[in-house]
Amino acid sequence: MTDGATRRSCPDCGSPLTATDLACPGCGAEVVSASATVAKLSETVSQAPLLSATAMDAAAGRFCTDCGRAIPSGAKFCPHCGAAQAESAAQSTGRRLRRPEPTAKRLPTGWWMLPLAVVVGLVGYWLLRRPTPVPPAEPVAVTMPAAATAQLAEMQARYDGARTPEARRELGTQLSALYVQADQIGDGARVLSEIARTTPEPEAAAVWLRTANLYHDSGDNLEAIAAYEQVLRRTPDDVDARVDMGTCYYRLRRYDEARAAMLEAIRRQPTHQIAHLNLGVIETARGEAAAGRTALERAVELDPATPAGRQAKTLLDGQKLGPS
Repeated sequence: MTDGATRRSCPDCGSPLTATDLACPGCGAEVVSASATVAKLSETVSQAPLLSATAMDAAAGRFCTDCGRAIPSGAKFCPHCGAAQAESAAQSTGRRLRRPEPTAKRLPTGWWMLPLAVVVGLVGYWLLRRPTPVPPAEPVAVTMPAAATAQLAEMQARYDGARTPEARRELGTQLSALYVQADQIGDGARVLSEIARTTPEPEAAAVWLRTANLYHDSGDNLEAIAAYEQVLRRTPDDVDARVDMGTCYYRLRRYDEARAAMLEAIRRQPTHQIAHLNLGVIETARGEAAAGRTALERAVELDPATPAGRQAKTLLDGQKLGPS
């Protein structure tokens, strides 16, 4: 949630905007914003999470039918690419059902007051004859609603049967979006990676970026890195993609490569605040507390009011990086 200092609204229609919106979710108008969302990393307690420059957390709910990124519930336009959104059966019912938590059964009150003779008899019975092991219960299948499953199966069949590269790319884009809406982010990324290989230049870079972001959000760091490399091979000045590739290296605890990615991003764009923040966390993970503090101080200096600036200041104030 944004605070009063960072709350914004669309200059055209007045709809509220988050700090990361690039297009108004109400009217689709382009707005100026920095793309930065928190990547949920599960590192040790002493390591702070890095921020992602382009990828988004796939658990947000709805996803853009054009670019595949997470969008606010009820948004009429994607805040990232500006594409109009239409509510579909897959969006409203396509997410996998969660397995219900088992309810603990309580023993009836007073069970321990059974007659002593019965207890002794049971103990003797169990000593003389081992009980037949009870086979483990079959796991409960967690499935999508039938309508969403049928829609996915139909689209997958159409994609598999496509006869031309053009048709395969068009159907693959739709299939990937359906997988994302069904919370099968990895499958969505897999389909996009297949069509990216046949997409002509210069459009291929954008498809590879969407592929990388989906792999990033699914947690498949190795595939995400490979896709980001495809992006940077075509557009080496895409600093956000370089930063997000660095977060994937960080998740894998390949800290030297993560550091190199952040340093190259800063070399190409010295004022990239998220790169400075992430570099501070990475340097600390490498045991370089002084260098980490310097990078975090630079992130705060660039703008203390942004999410990246606030997180850097929190780390510094909390003295999580050790003595300077």
